[in-house]
Amino acid sequence: MVLKFLGILAILGTFLFAKIHFADQPQIDVLFCPYDMGDSNPIKKIMQECEKQGIAYKVLPFGKAKEVFENSHHLVQYDFSDVKWDRGKTLETEQITLIKNKVKSKIVIAGMASAIQAQVLNVFKDEKTYTVALYDNFDSVEGKEYVQDFLKQVNQIDEYFLPSQTTLPGFQNLDKTRYAKLSVLGQPVLEDWDDIFSKTNKNDLKQKLGLQPSDQVILFVGGYDDTYKEYFQLFVKAMKAFKGSSDIKILVTYHPKTDGSLERSIIEEEKADNIKIIEKDGPSTAEIATTTNILCCHKSSVGIQALYAGLPVIYVVKKGELNNFAIKKGLALEIDDILELIEAVKRI
Repeated sequence: MVLKFLGILAILGTFLFAKIHFADQPQIDVLFCPYDMGDSNPIKKIMQECEKQGIAYKVLPFGKAKEVFENSHHLVQYDFSDVKWDRGKTLETEQITLIKNKVKSKIVIAGMASAIQAQVLNVFKDEKTYTVALYDNFDSVEGKEYVQDFLKQVNQIDEYFLPSQTTLPGFQNLDKTRYAKLSVLGQPVLEDWDDIFSKTNKNDLKQKLGLQPSDQVILFVGGYDDTYKEYFQLFVKAMKAFKGSSDIKILVTYHPKTDGSLERSIIEEEKADNIKIIEKDGPSTAEIATTTNILCCHKSSVGIQALYAGLPVIYVVKKGELNNFAIKKGLALEIDDILELIEAVKRI
C-alpha cells in the first residue's frame, strides 16, 4: 500500500520538476499536512518510506498532529499561539501567507480532518503546486462528520487518495470532489496491523494486562463525537451483564484526543467494576487487539482495521447511521440496544 503511494509521488515529482521553479528557496518533493491521528498514522508510514528512498519532505502539522510530529527533524516551524484547534477553525490571511512563504514543494498532501488543511491545499494550489487530499476512513465521505469543515473550505484540487473501492462512489457524487482525480491506493495503517499481529506474543501481553491465557476479551475502542457518550454508556450497561463471568474480561481504550475522563466517569456512575480502562502509556489498541475475541466501537475507523485483522466487530451505534461496506455486507454488526448487544456478545 505504501509503495502505491510512493509510485504516485515519483510520477508526480518527475512531471512537475520542469514546471515549477522557486529561485528564492530550496524546494522539497512533498509537504505533508496532518491534523489528527486518523491522517497522522498513514502519513507516518509514507514518511518512513520517503526516508528510505531519498524523497525530500517536510511536515506541517496542526491539531493533535502537532504533538505527534513535535520532535520531527522535518518539521515546518510556526507559532500561532492564538489558534484553538477545532476542525472548523481557519487561519487568518497573514498566517496562511506565512506558511506559504516558509516552504516550497512540488506536491502537498493533506488529510481531510479540518478547515485549515483545506486552506493549505487552496493556497498551494494557487502557487501551481500539485495538491492531494488523503481520505483515511472506510466510511462513505457523504455525511461523514469529521470531513465536513474541510469540504466547506476546500476549492478544486488535483487529486484525492482513497483507501478502498467502496469509498469511491461517495467522492464521485460530491460536487467538491467529483472533478478531481480519484485514486484508490489503500490504507497504509493496515500494514501496521499486519506487523503487530505477526510480532506480538499474545500470551505475554495477556500477562502484562493481568489476564489469564484462557480469558475471553472484549475490547471497546473509544471515540469523541456528539453521540459517543450515549452509546458508550449503552455499552457499559450491557457489559454489566457479564460481572459474574470470571473468564470474560472487558477492556477500554480511549481516543488519543481525550484523557479518558468521560469513560472513567461513566464506568464509575454505572458501577461497572468489571471494565478496565487501558491508559495511554499502556499497549496500543492494535497490540491489545491481538488478545481480543470481540472488538466494539462507536464510529471508529479501527472497526475496519480490526475486521481486516480477522476480528469480530460490533459497532455500538444508532442503526442506519454508519455507511460502510462492512455493515452493508453483514461483515460487522450494528447494534443500538442493550439486550441485543448482550446476546450478540454471548453468541460470538
